[in-house]
Amino acid sequence: MTNMQAHLAPGTVLAGRYEIVRPLAEGGMGTVYLANDAKLQGRLWAVKEMPGGGNSEAQILAKLNHPNLPVLSDFFSEKGNDFLVMEYVEGETLEGVLKAQPSGVSERRLVWWALQICDLLAYLHNQNPPIIYRDLKPDNIIVTRGELVKLIDFGIARHYVGGKNRDTVAIGTPGFAAPEQYGSGQTDARSDIYSLGATLYYLATREDPANKPFQFKPPRSMNPALSPRFSEIITRAVELSPANRFQNVEELTQSLIALESAKTSPSTFLKKKGGGDFTVLEDSLDFGRIERQDQPVSKLQVKVKAGSLAVLDVATDQPWLRASPQRITQDTQVTVRVIGRLLPPGARHKGNVLVSGKGDKETIPILVTSKIAHLTSWGIALAAFLTALSMVPLAGFLGFLGMLSMYWTCPKEERGILNIFVAGASIFSAFWAVVGMAILLFGML
Repeated sequence: MTNMQAHLAPGTVLAGRYEIVRPLAEGGMGTVYLANDAKLQGRLWAVKEMPGGGNSEAQILAKLNHPNLPVLSDFFSEKGNDFLVMEYVEGETLEGVLKAQPSGVSERRLVWWALQICDLLAYLHNQNPPIIYRDLKPDNIIVTRGELVKLIDFGIARHYVGGKNRDTVAIGTPGFAAPEQYGSGQTDARSDIYSLGATLYYLATREDPANKPFQFKPPRSMNPALSPRFSEIITRAVELSPANRFQNVEELTQSLIALESAKTSPSTFLKKKGGGDFTVLEDSLDFGRIERQDQPVSKLQVKVKAGSLAVLDVATDQPWLRASPQRITQDTQVTVRVIGRLLPPGARHKGNVLVSGKGDKETIPILVTSKIAHLTSWGIALAAFLTALSMVPLAGFLGFLGMLSMYWTCPKEERGILNIFVAGASIFSAFWAVVGMAILLFGML
């Protein structure tokens, strides 16, 4: 019999180091406690107690490093149970946020949370082998004061194994788990998309999916404040058939980015304000022109007032922007990174790094310009060749089709120079079509 049947008493010391303060949360896979670190005085940890032998969660977390995940610090076994020691994330679960706001959560804020979760899910799904989280729900998502989302509890996460008809064990949270998690098929990336859709549905409508599993009304019919497009995104995410959902997280991300609310997400939460406990020396950062595959880095200097006990949160308001560390108590260089592959369509992009303390907030604009990624000198040469080919009798139509194909597969923001080549190919192709028709008619006379 293990200690899992009763809470650890405050003052209990684990591994000669971690002193239990109080329980934080309890679930089917274990209990999480707040603990003091006896070796690092003042440092708090989240310690998760689990039945012995269940170290798969530790094995998964140990290999991961993402700003929307808590950092794993230690793992040990004691008195028949296993213990995970993780970063203590100060904040509120999305379930708690919803309950604390009778007026509901704004669409803009929901989109910002969803974009962060999508970025994390894309990271998990692109591991080798892919990691399927399988337990996405409001209780497992914490949002900090700086609007940074953290996903907790990897108790039922699993590695995806291709070729299986169904999961070995049917498990999940009713209402938020996809239908295939109950034995009808194998879970994959689309299962996590379903759970994210169910979570957004609950946050947007206050209608708990657990009350009527797999039955979702149009979200906008219950919350008219939602935009039609956001309502459609949620509805598609919770389709019963995986084939009808977004097929990958990247597809869902692009749909969210397209929303007008994503363009104005939490940069409006934090307005710049001078004075107080800290100062950011830079007014803005301009990364200049970057390639889509680039991940350039720059620095912000944050100066904390001497003698101040302020704890500052650092966050960003775009999925393509990263800032670390995310918590500051002294003078610090904040590393700012742009993830080029996550930039939305368009040549010019703006995001913000958000630094906040009690009663003191600053927003630092971050500017990025995307270089032409598809139309290299070789691309332009190919366009010229296809246009020239359209001048040749008989082969002209093939050149015209090739030019059209190149035009439509090129991102909209990079099509400007191709307009000239398309126009030329169209004229030459039309000319030879007219000539061909004339010759055909002349031959029939």
